[in-house]
Amino acid sequence: LAINVARKRLNQGSVGPRPLGYFNIDDKKLAVTVQKLSGVFVAATVPILGIPSLVFSRFTQGIVAIFTRFFEDIATFALDRSGEGLISAHVDRTVESIFNSPDFKEADEEFGRDILVVAAHSLGTIVTHSYLIRHGLGNGGDLPARVLTFGSPIGLVGWLWLFLDFIEMDFKKRDLDASRYFSWKPLVRAPFSPPLPAMQWINVVNRLDPIATAFPLDYVNLAQTPIENAAMLIGGRIHQRFIDTGDGAGTAHTAYFDDRKGFLEILGRLCGLRDGPAEAVLDPDVVPKDPNTPIGRSAAQHWKELVEGLERLSLCCLVLGWLAIALYLGIIAWGWASPWPMMFLVLFGWPPLTIGTLAFFQRLICSKPTKRTPGEAIEALPRGDLWSKPHQMRQSWRRRRSVEEEREYVLASGPGWKKKVLMWLLSFAPSLSVMLLPVFITSSCVGGSDVAWQALSQHWNWILPGMLALFTIYVIAFAIREFATHWRTLVLQATARN
Repeated sequence: LAINVARKRLNQGSVGPRPLGYFNIDDKKLAVTVQKLSGVFVAATVPILGIPSLVFSRFTQGIVAIFTRFFEDIATFALDRSGEGLISAHVDRTVESIFNSPDFKEADEEFGRDILVVAAHSLGTIVTHSYLIRHGLGNGGDLPARVLTFGSPIGLVGWLWLFLDFIEMDFKKRDLDASRYFSWKPLVRAPFSPPLPAMQWINVVNRLDPIATAFPLDYVNLAQTPIENAAMLIGGRIHQRFIDTGDGAGTAHTAYFDDRKGFLEILGRLCGLRDGPAEAVLDPDVVPKDPNTPIGRSAAQHWKELVEGLERLSLCCLVLGWLAIALYLGIIAWGWASPWPMMFLVLFGWPPLTIGTLAFFQRLICSKPTKRTPGEAIEALPRGDLWSKPHQMRQSWRRRRSVEEEREYVLASGPGWKKKVLMWLLSFAPSLSVMLLPVFITSSCVGGSDVAWQALSQHWNWILPGMLALFTIYVIAFAIREFATHWRTLVLQATARN
């Protein structure tokens, strides 16, 4: 819903061209791709993370935990003002206690002052980035001398902040007429603040890590110019390093420590545990003299291999989804002794239709005004926009409320467990309807229901679990296929240069 509203605002304005040499991102096209990606997540909420995950929790609990934990953590820090305040205060106290510790030595005649090295992963990189911005503008506080980020969504989160909270993606044009989505406040450098010592920043990206981004110099601090950001960094830039480790997209986000000669070597050098400059590891511009030393991968090579990997993943999931739904329909055809159910392959074999239908009904059932998106904003969404249509339909079914009544409705305590269960079952109804559609139509057109139900009753102990498993595999495979397809498009759009 938030993406719908922000996309409407973006389409009504114009985004200025980026300077020569910058990534030439078409923000309006990128917004459409992000809208499609969000549709995959919407479609996955109940059909994949709901009842099927309870039935097959032994096999799905890992991916479900990663899925829900990451987005819950990001929402807690980026969107929840109380959560952001508590986490930031904890980080501030931790860093302060390190600098004030008696074990943190000041410079003497023999040694220089101790330094702080921060290595941050995933959400930790967002928290670290926030600390650097809050304390790197001359507003007080000590800064680390070296920073290592890996598996970092800073590029994605930074773009979303501009997209959701600023007019025309311009950091100087805060949308003051609407409640901001992100809890962060734009900060500016304190007047007459002394220059800070430059820090070393290395960012490591794993090839199939769906969360990791290589972000531009602009995102070091959106309140400053790239030249000012470069002055904060040793070498005037963030050293982007690209690795390829892990068994695939499912493990890439947590597999960084498996790369001993690349990532662990960088970490060891940053911490002073190994000799040599950390930025020299995996440097794509330098050919190592030692044949046992891995050669650095360039950004162009990394993105090319990522796009190719996503194409393979998309194709594999498409074939897996086709196979699962073919077996599912084959069981129905076997029960009715008729080939007619196999005709549904034409309808069920198109991933955008399957995932788009599930996303449409999830939006239709669950859409409602929020603290940041009032009903008035939902009604003002474009009428011809497919992604906005279910939100508008759901809003039109509600009774009219005054501003005060709507605010009371939005801020009211959540529904009880009975209503939650009812909404949960209602959300799964579209998936269940799609599952039973071939059965009902085949029964109506072909007949022979008595024979089919007799076969079902005799073998129900393997037919019912088998059909549910096959349909779950089908939906998950198509969801991953759609995610990989849109992710590939996003990478191509985000890495285009002038």
